[in-house]
Amino acid sequence: MNKEKRQASFKKLDTLIKARNVSFYKLSEELGMARSAFSDWKSGKSMPKTDKLIKIANYFGVEVSYFIE
Repeated sequence: MNKEKRQASFKKLDTLIKARNVSFYKLSEELGMARSAFSDWKSGKSMPKTDKLIKIANYFGVEVSYFIE
């Protein structure tokens, strides 16, 4: 996945976070993820690994494919 697609994918997460009024800090704490994983995703540097994407998807009640399509 290229940088632009990773950033577009992050925007989907950002929309979910805003809709649920959750902070990235709270999300990272509840899912056991480093906050840097989210900043790297936002910048398009990288995306979370599959196991982390599954945790994020489950947290928000969406399919993993939501983030990668």
